[in-house]
Amino acid sequence: MSAIIIVMKNVALLLHLLKDKHVASFVPTSLSVICKICDRIDFSNSHVLIEYGPGTGVITDELQKRSQKNARIIAIEQNQALAIHLTEKYRDDS
Repeated sequence: MSAIIIVMKNVALLLHLLKDKHVASFVPTSLSVICKICDRIDFSNSHVLIEYGPGTGVITDELQKRSQKNARIIAIEQNQALAIHLTEKYRDDS
């Protein structure tokens, strides 16, 4: 996918999110905050992880990196544009 198309898709997503009063933040969570969140999870005993409101998936990415191979991550997103974005982002993951 060309860089122009990626930028256009990101701008379109941002414009859509600006209209949704349920979107809490337009800035992705910082890596230090993501690490603090994930450091509190016992990944050795977590077989199912549920993330409510994953947004663009920045925390989901870290959950995926740290979780065991057989763990299942369930991301629940109510914003349709973000849900579509997540579906495309994780399409090849199972």
